Amino acid sequence: MKLKPLKKKKTAIRFLKAIFPAWGLRAIWKLFHKEKQSKFFFQAEKNKKILGIMAISSVVFWGLRWLHLRFFVVDSKWRGKGVGTEMLENLEKKAQKTNHRFIFLTSKPFRNKAHRFYLKNGFKRVLWFFFWKKIK
Repeated sequence: MKLKPLKKKKTAIRFLKAIFPAWGLRAIWKLFHKEKQSKFFFQAEKNKKILGIMAISSVVFWGLRWLHLRFFVVDSKWRGKGVGTEMLENLEKKAQKTNHRFIFLTSKPFRNKAHRFYLKNGFKRVLWFFFWKKIK
């Protein structure tokens, strides 16, 4: 699996439409518009098929560089097969190369499976819905 910059928004929109069929095209388009402040969009792919997408931005808190994981989704067919973990590991490598000290994210309070996933991957829960991880 490769994690690489997202180049074709239309491909990502088709991917998200398949994962979230209840979302209308307008809602998905708003997601990209809302996330335009993200500096980086990445896609995980295998054999030219998108398995997951993430959006991140770089911020400075307390004089330290942090990566904000703004959006993160893996195709339900690929969940539980290590794709999300591998995406986070790739993100950590990118964070190290760019001198970021931490990764943080927020989540909806009811997303218990996602919370367990973040904790399993080394994130610490600061608040009920705020997670962070120190980069080694």
